Amino acid sequence: MNEEIERDNDLKEYCLDRLHEMCVKAGVDVARLEPNYRDGALVSVTIYRYFQPCNQTINVEGDSTITMVKELIIKGHLG
Repeated sequence: MNEEIERDNDLKEYCLDRLHEMCVKAGVDVARLEPNYRDGALVSVTIYRYFQPCNQTINVEGDSTITMVKELIIKGHLG
């Protein structure tokens, strides 16, 4: 994996951790946010919930880090 993809993944994983912490503190129904990879790059995130029976996977392939967070909040109904 090249260094640019690795740095991008590290930043996105860090932001996913912070987003999860914010969701927990705000009382949002999120058990965990799991990154999914293809060819070494983060391409989607699966949202696991405590009280809803189905998980939701959101495509973030090619998104910048801040766009990824925005998409997760909007499409995942986290706000």
